[in-house]
Amino acid sequence: MNQKNFEYLQDQIKYSGFGTGLSSALEENIKAGKDNFVLHHQVKQGPDQLNSMLYFRKSAETDRYFFNSFESTLKKADSAQTYTQRFAVLREGNITRKEAYNLLDGRSIHKELVSREGRLYNSWLALDFKQHESNGNFKMQRYNNRYGFDLYQSLSQLPLKENLSEPVKRELIDSLKKGNRTPATLQGPDGEQKIFIEANPKFKTLLVFDQNQQRLRQHREPSEQQTRSHAQAETNRKEDQQPGNPSKRRGRKI
Repeated sequence: MNQKNFEYLQDQIKYSGFGTGLSSALEENIKAGKDNFVLHHQVKQGPDQLNSMLYFRKSAETDRYFFNSFESTLKKADSAQTYTQRFAVLREGNITRKEAYNLLDGRSIHKELVSREGRLYNSWLALDFKQHESNGNFKMQRYNNRYGFDLYQSLSQLPLKENLSEPVKRELIDSLKKGNRTPATLQGPDGEQKIFIEANPKFKTLLVFDQNQQRLRQHREPSEQQTRSHAQAETNRKEDQQPGNPSKRRGRKI
């Protein structure tokens, strides 16, 4: 067995969010010399269930193995429906297990990606559960910097206790970029209120929830200028997704 390759794969699995519990199964399959094999991972995400299959392939020329992709299926606690997405394992912009869960749960994540020309760029990613690719996966919508969503500015418009400390605000931003529904503290005339927020780059805003995870409506209508800005941003986003522009990953529902 190629020990260096085994240790590299162990780290790759770990930093993709699947922990260290698959090491024995990984070693067993490598020692068996299989051309391809799959490892299974199950985890509870709060009340929800996330089951994943990790796909490995042996090199045709050497004894090295590659972790090519993983497929995650989300089963919500309050629904019989399941959602499945297959993610490529990449050198740059790799999606983790927790980020896969957040995408399948309908939230957006922010990643540094690589274009076909090899250039790094930042983009928000979100699954479109109404559209499918030819391989059965959901379409992945992409909202890059040209789209105009400013997470820092959106947070600044809310009277959050976390805005009073720049390091704390940065921690909040990091969590939101991972697609988490993140706890925060809303300050108002009646005192402090514990809330949860999540990023919604498509509509350039933040979604706010109370402690019972019920949506709180923000009483603010978009101005005519904001409406025009949103329409232009949507045009820019569609232009960015034309052939020749950076590719995007997909997902599927079963």
